Amino acid sequence: MKPYTFYLHEARREAPSFQFIRCEDDEHARSFAHRLFGQRPSLIEVEIFDGRRSRFRVGPPETEHHAH
Repeated sequence: MKPYTFYLHEARREAPSFQFIRCEDDEHARSFAHRLFGQRPSLIEVEIFDGRRSRFRVGPPETEHHAH
């Protein structure tokens, strides 16, 4: 299990909140991020980091961004 940091960008907040979550791999982290949209209606984007490195961003179900 790898530690990931999930930065939760919400429409009503200037700065993102965050959660530290352990996931098996990037696909499990992505799946967890998608589930967050069902739990937080004001969520507009989730940015996932593995240590200091940005892994990817997940938007609402109709959009998604990959880190470069």
